Amino acid sequence: MSRSRFVSNTTALGVAAVLTTILTLAQVKILAGFLSKGAFGLFASLRGLSLLFSMVAANGLPQLLTRFLPSLQVEGRKASMLQISLVSIAVASGLLVLCVAFVHLFRASVFADVDPNVGGGAFMFWFYATTVGVALKLVIYGGFGGLRRMDAQVILETVSMAIQIVWLFIIRDELSVSAAFRVFGVVSVATVIVGLPWFLVLSTRDATGVVEPRPAIPSERAVYLKYWVGATGLSIVAMAFTDVDRYILSQVIAFEVLGLFHVASRIAHIAKRFLGLPALAFQPEVTRLDAEGRDADVRLSTRVFVKFNIVVSVLTAGLVIVYAPEIIRVVASSEYLDAFWLVVLFALSVPLSAMTAPLTTLMKARDEVVAAFWCDLVWALSYVIALVALTSSIGIIGAGVAMFVACVAQLVTAVGLSRLPRSERVSASALLQTVVAVALALAPIAVVSQYWALSPGANFAVKVGLALPALLLFRWLMSLRSVFSTDERSRLVAVLSQRGLKPLAVVFK
Repeated sequence: MSRSRFVSNTTALGVAAVLTTILTLAQVKILAGFLSKGAFGLFASLRGLSLLFSMVAANGLPQLLTRFLPSLQVEGRKASMLQISLVSIAVASGLLVLCVAFVHLFRASVFADVDPNVGGGAFMFWFYATTVGVALKLVIYGGFGGLRRMDAQVILETVSMAIQIVWLFIIRDELSVSAAFRVFGVVSVATVIVGLPWFLVLSTRDATGVVEPRPAIPSERAVYLKYWVGATGLSIVAMAFTDVDRYILSQVIAFEVLGLFHVASRIAHIAKRFLGLPALAFQPEVTRLDAEGRDADVRLSTRVFVKFNIVVSVLTAGLVIVYAPEIIRVVASSEYLDAFWLVVLFALSVPLSAMTAPLTTLMKARDEVVAAFWCDLVWALSYVIALVALTSSIGIIGAGVAMFVACVAQLVTAVGLSRLPRSERVSASALLQTVVAVALALAPIAVVSQYWALSPGANFAVKVGLALPALLLFRWLMSLRSVFSTDERSRLVAVLSQRGLKPLAVVFK
């Protein structure tokens, strides 16, 4: 029997979320501070384009390795593990060649809006290096996920990001779009050079069953191929959840304005990253209970997950909104304060995504993957269509509206496709109670920000001083009429405590 790595993996991912958040903030701070607004927007656009080609090359292969390596590992089939891993790397490499050829042939069209001084030979080399490195990293990280060795992935990604930031800081006074891509390209390729042999060694060393050196039989290859084709659809949809939208936006707005979007989007991404951590605790719980046929407990855990996400996400959205100017200054600089309303709209979309998460989590736990796919597809299509239409007509604020509209569409789809009783799909009472409590608790901070004529430093100090009283007031308001029943509260505290989230569990006792 293989040893469970759930606790260590959850811990690793939690630590990674904190570290990568800090590193991401430092990265954006340097790029936004030492590149002009136009250059920063151009970098975001080209980085999104590079990521697009990376995801096309890695299309479905990380999911393939994550799905099939665990069973091959348990069976001790080292040869098959090595074979599927090397074939995945080879296929990704072949697709990368096609992507590079495509970019080379249509370079004039792809980089039509790029200054020739930026899009010269040196830049193109580092653009290709970044694309290749990121694509192969995605495949390798999928392999680490299949081996349940998230610690290896966390080490590689954290160290590589730290090296990128140190390098960017060293060259900050000579920073340019081409220089930034040189940093990302070299570090990404170096990560692959270190990560690939590490992954291949682990894939054979960790096999636990009787060693079976035979290659995969033809019928298994057909299963792999069928799964890869299905995963390709999911990967295409997943592109809409990445930085690819920066390149799309660059076709309809100026690069200077795109920089505002990139800053606001990064702030929202950080908030969503932390809100995604509870899913690490609840998804395995729901999967286990469903496998044991404990339907009543599945419904109880899902109700807890729904209400917990509502409480945490609404509070997070409120905090982001009232502290938006300060957050923008910390993440970028005062030059990007025009991103305020984008941050507000992105923050308002956070609770919608958080309410969708329990429903799609349960779908995946019950092998209702098609339903979860439709939810993501509706989001992607709604977002891309609204993004282009609204930003073309009303400017960059349309991007925030597009995000909100897409999240509403996704939530409505998830509620409609969910097999839970209708009364348990969304808790309107919990949402209303939390919104009222957050509004009352954070109102003093909003008033100070709006009506006190203080310097930015003094305003920040006052708002920080009001943070703890506001949180205590929020907890007291929530206690007046409990969102959770006794059973729901007990289940929530137990699950959070078991998954290493005791500080968070204390808040809900």
